[in-house]
Amino acid sequence: MNVSVPLPLLSVFFVTGSDPYDCYVADFLKTKISSFTLVKSGREALSLLRGEKPDIIITNRYLPDMNGLDFAERIRELSAELPLVIVTGDSDIQTLQRAIDIGVSKYLIKPLECEAVLKTLLELGASVQRKKLLKEDEKLLREYKNAFDAATIITKTDKEGIITYVNEEFVKISGYAREELIGLSHSIIRHPDTPIAVFIDMWRTIKAKKIWKGRIKNRTKNGGFYIVDATIVPILDSNEEVDEYLAIRQDVTRLIELEEKERQKLEQKLAQDHHLELVEEVNKAKTSFLLIFTHELKTPLNAIINFSDYLRREIGKTDLSNGEKLANLAGLIRENGYDMLNTVTTLLDLAKLQSHRLVIQSATFDLGDLIRSQVERSSSLIHQNKITVTINASASRVKIMNDPERVRQIFSNIFSNAIKYGGEKIAISYDEEGDYFWLSVEDNGPGIKNREGIFELFNQGGEDDLTRSSKGTGIGLYFVKTFCDHLGLSVSAGSSATLGGALFSVRGPILFHPKGTV
Repeated sequence: MNVSVPLPLLSVFFVTGSDPYDCYVADFLKTKISSFTLVKSGREALSLLRGEKPDIIITNRYLPDMNGLDFAERIRELSAELPLVIVTGDSDIQTLQRAIDIGVSKYLIKPLECEAVLKTLLELGASVQRKKLLKEDEKLLREYKNAFDAATIITKTDKEGIITYVNEEFVKISGYAREELIGLSHSIIRHPDTPIAVFIDMWRTIKAKKIWKGRIKNRTKNGGFYIVDATIVPILDSNEEVDEYLAIRQDVTRLIELEEKERQKLEQKLAQDHHLELVEEVNKAKTSFLLIFTHELKTPLNAIINFSDYLRREIGKTDLSNGEKLANLAGLIRENGYDMLNTVTTLLDLAKLQSHRLVIQSATFDLGDLIRSQVERSSSLIHQNKITVTINASASRVKIMNDPERVRQIFSNIFSNAIKYGGEKIAISYDEEGDYFWLSVEDNGPGIKNREGIFELFNQGGEDDLTRSSKGTGIGLYFVKTFCDHLGLSVSAGSSATLGGALFSVRGPILFHPKGTV
C-alpha cells in the first residue's frame, strides 16, 4: 500500500557546515517543510537530539567539528531506526561501504538537486508513516486481545481438536493449569451430561466451514461443572481450507442456576395454590430474570461490538500482510456480538412488555430501506454460510407508519432463522395492497415439519419440527408473534412453493396508530 505523506507533516534536521550550495538546498526545503531545522555542527545536533526527535536527519560527509560518518555512528547508537541521509562529494568504495555498515538510509552525491532531495525525503517520510501506523495497529491489536480475553473464555485447537491455546479466563474456570491443557484433546473437559449428539452436530457444522453456536456443560478439574454459551469459528487458510478452530464462550452458569431456583420457587407456590394471582407472580419472576440476564450481558457485548468496529476501520488504514484475515475475524466477532445483543434486547423488550412499560414509537419509514439495512448488517454471516439472498419488490418504495425499531426486530428474527435453519438460498419479498402491506421470507432449507406451537416461548422447533438441529434461543418466534399482535400485524408460517423450504409472512395496515404504552 502506497502511503503519501505531506511534507509539512515531517520533521527534518539538516546538519551541515557553511557550504553555500547546502545552504541553498536548505532554503528550498524550508519552503516545503514546516518543521525544518538547519544545524551548523554535529555536536549541536547531538545536543538537540536530547530533547527533540526528528523524523529524518540529513548530514554532510564533512562537518566543521567532526566527520559526518562518525556523527552517523553516534546517531545509530541513539536510534537504530531513525532514517539517516549522507550528503557527500566522495564516491569512493570505502566511504560507501562504511556508510552501508553504519546503516545509512540514503547516500546522495553532490552536487545536490533540490527536487532529488525532496523526492528522497518523500520516500523516507512514507516509510516513517507506514512504521508509525504499523506500531499503532500492533498496539491496537494487543489492546483488543486483552479486552476480549478479559470478557470471554477463549481456546484454539488444531483441525483434530487438540488444544493449542487457552486464555487466562479458561484456566480460571476449568481449574487446569495451562501446561496441563496444551496438546490435549478438548474432550478433557467434556461433561457426561452434555449429549453426544451436540458434539456430532458441532463437528459436522465446523468441518463444513460454518460457525456453530450452542450451550455446553463442561467439567472442571476438581469434578465440578460450568455451563457456557459457545461460538466455534473455523479459521481458514489461504486455500480456503480449515486451518484451526477458535472457540469463544460466555459463562452462563450463574444465570442458569438463578433460572432453576426461580423455577423451583414457583413450582412450590403453584403446588400450594393454583389461584390465578400466581400466574402474575410467574410473569414477575420471568421479568426479574430477564432484567438480570440483560444487565449481565448487554454492557460487555456493546464494548466488544464497538471495539471490533474500531479494529476493522483501523486495519484498513495500513499495510498488514494478514489484514484481510484479521478484518474478517473482526467482522465475525461483530456479527456474533450483534446476534447476542439482539437476543438480549429481545428479552429486555419482552420484560418491558410484560410489565406494561414498553412505549411504541410510531413513525413513517421505507420498508425496503429497513430490509436492505438489516441484510447488510448480516453480511458476514451470509458470506460465511455461502448464502445467496434476493430481494423482490413490485413497488419502487413501500412506506408505512409503525414503530420502525420493532418492525426491524420482527424482520431481523425471521431473517436470522432463515440464515440458521435454511439452505443456501433466501428470498425476501414485499409489496403493498390497497391499505395494507405484506412481507415474506422464504428459503430452500428443510422447512417446517410441524407448525403447531412454533410461535410459543422456548419452542426451538427441535427434531419434531425442524430436520436441522436448533441453535437458537427459542425466543425469536415468540417475540415475533407477541410484537406483531401489539403492532396490528399478523404473522404466519408455512412452506415455500418456489424454494421448497420454510415461508414466514407478515401482513398489516400501512398506517398503524398505536395507543401509547403497552
